[in-house]
Amino acid sequence: PGRRTMARDETRQKVVVRCIPPCLREEEFRESVERWASQILWLSFEPGKYDTVRKTVRAPGYAHLQLESAEAAIGFSEALDGAPYCDCEHNESRLMVEWALSQRVPASASKRHKPRVDRRTGTIEKDESFLQFLSSLEQEQAALSAPALPPADSSRETAAAPAARDAAGVVVTPLMAYMKELEQNRLQRVAAAAAKKAEAVQKKQLEERRQLQAQLLARKEKLRKEQEGRSRLAQ
Repeated sequence: PGRRTMARDETRQKVVVRCIPPCLREEEFRESVERWASQILWLSFEPGKYDTVRKTVRAPGYAHLQLESAEAAIGFSEALDGAPYCDCEHNESRLMVEWALSQRVPASASKRHKPRVDRRTGTIEKDESFLQFLSSLEQEQAALSAPALPPADSSRETAAAPAARDAAGVVVTPLMAYMKELEQNRLQRVAAAAAKKAEAVQKKQLEERRQLQAQLLARKEKLRKEQEGRSRLAQ
């Protein structure tokens, strides 16, 4: 038995093991608690830090474990608390087992965790929009696979052709037509933005020219007044 006994608490299942030698690997720790493997629901190991140059322990390791019940956790503590552990660098310490301050664990480790099921799985065959798409696709395929009309009705075929073919005779699906419309709209927006930018640049250039002309006129008027003043002084 360990040196200390944890207080019994039926609501707790998660414990923390402290003072693990810093160079002890996770595989070695898991092997040391193998006999509780059937009771351990979740285990998280954090190795310690060891200065190999100065041969000093910077920080011991620790591990969090969730067991299947409070009784199992107390039994685990009584067996492991105070037990001496030694790593490959001959760092020896006695373990300390106590209740973890936070009893939370990842959702995947909880018995109450159930994988989320998408309720819409398998319902696409009943979706109205999907059924409409299938109907339009079947109609399009039927139209493409239909035999050619007689020459006497060539005018009718010519009138109906633009709905499924372009000017070059290439079949245009609804998706292709939609993408083509999007591209045309994008090009129109780009052209409108370019025209607006060019108009703004032109207005700015006109304004700069007006300001420059006004400055030149002001300078000429100033020079004229200075010349008139000098001529008056000379007289």
